[in-house]
Amino acid sequence: MSEEQRRKGPRGRGIFLLLALLMLIPEPVLVRQGAPGLEPAAVSAAPELTLALFDPAPEAPPPAPLAADSTFPGVRFGPEGADDEPVTYLPDLPAEAMEIAATGDVNLGGPLADVISADPDYPWRGINEHLSGADLAVVNLECAVSTRGTPFPKQFTFRGPPAALPAMRRAGVDVASVDNNHSLDYGSEALLDTLSGLRSAGIAPVGGGASENEAWAPYVVTSEGIRVAFVAASRVIPHGSWYVTATTPGLATAYSEDRLLAEVARARTAADVVVVLIHWGVERMTQPEPYQVSLGHRLVDSGASIVIGHHPHVLQPVVRYRGGIIAYSLGNFVFTARSRVQESVLLRIGVMPTGDLVAARVPVEIVNGQPRPT
Repeated sequence: MSEEQRRKGPRGRGIFLLLALLMLIPEPVLVRQGAPGLEPAAVSAAPELTLALFDPAPEAPPPAPLAADSTFPGVRFGPEGADDEPVTYLPDLPAEAMEIAATGDVNLGGPLADVISADPDYPWRGINEHLSGADLAVVNLECAVSTRGTPFPKQFTFRGPPAALPAMRRAGVDVASVDNNHSLDYGSEALLDTLSGLRSAGIAPVGGGASENEAWAPYVVTSEGIRVAFVAASRVIPHGSWYVTATTPGLATAYSEDRLLAEVARARTAADVVVVLIHWGVERMTQPEPYQVSLGHRLVDSGASIVIGHHPHVLQPVVRYRGGIIAYSLGNFVFTARSRVQESVLLRIGVMPTGDLVAARVPVEIVNGQPRPT
């Protein structure tokens, strides 16, 4: 990491007055190659804050095949038709593993928006070292990030400030799915601002785009000699106008499972490891729906090595299936909610040189929207 990032913005009574006001809110394949982004920088310490609650066309051409001199053997899969098995967590990942760190939902809007405007690094101070220490870190970005647009007519709409995205990159985030039920909360212009802001910050967006080809295109990056493809889709989309088309911005949907499975198989021809980021399930349910289990298995059968689920806002099981790893839900991560303190986890998956996947985890508490290791 580079030199410590100096905190910016006002402090003192202005912040606490703002937070007091917030307490009044009622409860309620185009293949994109990895490019160097901003180097994660240290994030300085800050006083604890108390926040108000807030609930929350034509197909792409096939990607290039793997290089003939690739020495990675590929993830080792077992026979089809196997049952889920619990993941055994290691105390730490082996030094030779290539680490992919995955989190739950990241919402930079709601009550956090004004806090982040004053102090962009606030959400990440407790967890940035774990994110920046991974070879690749991925989040689900559960909001628009823009100053434009008008709220979509739905119960909850979230929009974060543009300064949040460079701070998220400084914390170590490399990839962000925008494929969820909040990325179009402020319309297509705010979605396009979000995508542009992520790229400018050095974070690769997946799952949304200005066109169908862009939304479905995997992000492919090489880390430690292993090519990793990220693909995103959603089974939770509020309105048909949010679906991406050949000429209309929007999101890649998982309602058509055949399209998603075909995109995963196509991504596998361009990568050693395929990571699928999927929005699915039922809010506040601690066990996956039957369709999540069935689709999760089909994704692995189609070539996914890792499936990371979001949307329920609570943790669901993390399992092995045929040698792959499926996290049905990673809950919340940067997110305010009814409870001042929430429990969650940072999932660490190691890709071994042999092709085996191993796992470790960092339990966290989310205090006033800020994840902190426990």
